Amino acid sequence: MRSTPTRQPYQAPLSSAQKAAIVLASLPRETAAAIVAEVGDAHLKSFVRAVSEMKSVPAQARLAIAQEFIAEVLRRKEELPGGSTEAQRILAEITDSARVERILAEGGGVKRDADGLWRQASELPAARLLSYLQGQRTPVVAAVLLSLPPEKAAEVLAAAPEDFSKPAVGAITRLQPPDIETTEAIATAVAEELLQSQGAAQTVVANEPAAAIFDLLPSALRDGLMAHLEAADAPIAAALRRMLITFEQLQARLNEGAVAALFRSADRETLLTALKHGETTAPETVAYLLSNISKRMAEQFREDIAALAAPTEKDGESAQRTLIGVLKRLEKSGAIKIASPT
Repeated sequence: MRSTPTRQPYQAPLSSAQKAAIVLASLPRETAAAIVAEVGDAHLKSFVRAVSEMKSVPAQARLAIAQEFIAEVLRRKEELPGGSTEAQRILAEITDSARVERILAEGGGVKRDADGLWRQASELPAARLLSYLQGQRTPVVAAVLLSLPPEKAAEVLAAAPEDFSKPAVGAITRLQPPDIETTEAIATAVAEELLQSQGAAQTVVANEPAAAIFDLLPSALRDGLMAHLEAADAPIAAALRRMLITFEQLQARLNEGAVAALFRSADRETLLTALKHGETTAPETVAYLLSNISKRMAEQFREDIAALAAPTEKDGESAQRTLIGVLKRLEKSGAIKIASPT
């Protein structure tokens, strides 16, 4: 009897960003949502990019990555050691290898104008600084806050949620001043990751993958993330909001032909669930959709909706998000055009 060959473990190399994406995707939805709510748009973009570049990852590989993550969490301590090795490690964690090499080759470039750098950072809105710091490790957060003028550091902490400010304050009180090389590494990261991106923020436009993700988030999570993004980067938030499509907007963004295409393409049960939920959350949208299909079809839908038990909020929103997905596919195929929001 021929034995079945043993399947080889997953060998494809994964980047740190892809491993982080796998860990996040493996968490319970509520836990992952809480983490996503605390990160900035740049990190969400990195997550989308990392996932889009991956092929399927077997369960065995996911388990190995999760174990590696747990081991790393246990290894890390709350102190921030100094020295050139630590400075290089910090840079390697928060920027790409080409930039690390350039920074190390330039030597003390940051040191010459460290005071000016922190002065420039202190002129940023507290919300912008907070958004950046929420993506850093606690010891790095403490080092940055101690480098800012005390009044600005206090302003940032006052704007922060307790689950950020409490560990940050604890780290500030315990942190031993790092040596000059480590300080320069942190300052360099702030200059390149925060200050330079601030200068470009006025011209950046929200990308379509980010909008596609936001379109399909539950409304409470989407609204919370949008509020967070608006506080951190108002221009990007405004651009992203212009790209979003929500069930409540459909009456202003679909013409009669697009409504008819939606009813032809979507699953009837999904339509009924979405419309039933919409009677409570968006009655004008429901009325508009039913007024743009044939009278006979609309009457049948009204009868079926009346006989339907009210769905849970989760099921109702899920059905509405499914309809949005149908509309986006129809638009991509050229079958319909979705009007821009007014």
